Amino acid sequence: MLYAQEDPNVMWTYKDASFSTYPAIHPNGNVLIGDRNKADVIELNGLTGELIRRISVPVSDIDPNQIAISKDGTRLTIAKKVVDYATGEVIAELPEKTSKIKFLHPDNNQLVIRLYNQKEYSWIVWNINEETSKGYKINTFVTSIDVSNDGRFLAVASLDGETQEHTHFYLYDAQTMKLIRELEDVPAEGRTIEFIQFSENAKYVGYGQLTGGKPKATFFSCESPYQKWEFHNSFGENFHSLGFINDEYVFMSGQSIRKIVNSDEIYFSNKYISN
Repeated sequence: MLYAQEDPNVMWTYKDASFSTYPAIHPNGNVLIGDRNKADVIELNGLTGELIRRISVPVSDIDPNQIAISKDGTRLTIAKKVVDYATGEVIAELPEKTSKIKFLHPDNNQLVIRLYNQKEYSWIVWNINEETSKGYKINTFVTSIDVSNDGRFLAVASLDGETQEHTHFYLYDAQTMKLIRELEDVPAEGRTIEFIQFSENAKYVGYGQLTGGKPKATFFSCESPYQKWEFHNSFGENFHSLGFINDEYVFMSGQSIRKIVNSDEIYFSNKYISN
């Protein structure tokens, strides 16, 4: 573990692993990240960066973006497994073509799963205890999904299947799976949305653009989905992700933190680039 001395804003850094997933934050504040070298998951103390434990995963590799955490913190999805957080034991096996996974909060027994290269459905809702599923489809290839913390909304990003000419961004009622609004239908220009996030209380939903196109962060109001904001960065291709801090602030690529209501930038550093 290395503690940064140069920047007083850095609490800690951890470099004793080759990470294969984006960090996932447990409700207790700990950080969970897949370690590519040992095909397991490391758990770090969120306040100090101290290594707490390693959770062994009974698979040969860990797929990127595959750590999801239930609302009560008792269950994790790691690769294509549902794992008990306390014991590390496998609770359920997920479908073979599983790609991106989110718990259907606040329900800890259901998952929304994007199926990779699956023709019949774009995504399924999977019941962990019963090992049953219900499928939903749209006429485009789903690239990312996310569910709000309160379980009200589902956001879906997709790309035209054959032509790949347009990128789409949809907002659904997560309880009924009925479409609320197609938030965007824009020329793809090489752009693929691979990461979506809701703010803490589902006031906003947005995405950072991780593949192709002009770098920017885009987000919408969930309650008034015709309201849209876009932030651009003059640093070009390094600007490719978005995250919310509560319902008041948004940060981009680990470089810039802005207040949502007026776009005022309250922090900037070009020392860090992050997803």
